[in-house]
Amino acid sequence: MATTDMPNRAQSWDWDAVRHRCLRLALSLLRSQEDAEEAVQEALLRGWQHAETCRNPEAPIPWLLTITRRECMRLAQHRNREMKKIEKCGERSGSYYDLGHNVALSIDLEAAIAKLSQEDRELFHLCYVQQLRQTEIAKTASLPEGTVKTKLRRIRARIRSSVEVR
Repeated sequence: MATTDMPNRAQSWDWDAVRHRCLRLALSLLRSQEDAEEAVQEALLRGWQHAETCRNPEAPIPWLLTITRRECMRLAQHRNREMKKIEKCGERSGSYYDLGHNVALSIDLEAAIAKLSQEDRELFHLCYVQQLRQTEIAKTASLPEGTVKTKLRRIRARIRSSVEVR
């Protein structure tokens, strides 16, 4: 993106300093480097996209810290929902063996997803976490719908082969 395309207010901001401050806040709230970086990335993207709404463009850090704090809360709520789903899965199982099997399967699934390319992980996330339809994924990823269908089928096959009982 050329500098002339940048929002005027955001051009003069020291994004490295802003990122550092936001990351410190996110780490203190989330206690996970990976989650903190994800929250800060989303927060700074929102800040960049909505720079014109900053009431004090000469001192954007408090505004961006508020966005970061809200993004951390959103991410924590999302993680909490995931944990509740895992707990429900454990409650439904009839024995500790079932629970152990579910945990092992979950770990295998996470490892299989981690092996995917960044683009494939994003498509997987859009499909199975955000639960978007393939047409919506195609628009979001700027890909033809047929390509999305093929990629998702191949992703499922790769994950399935990685997770299959050995």
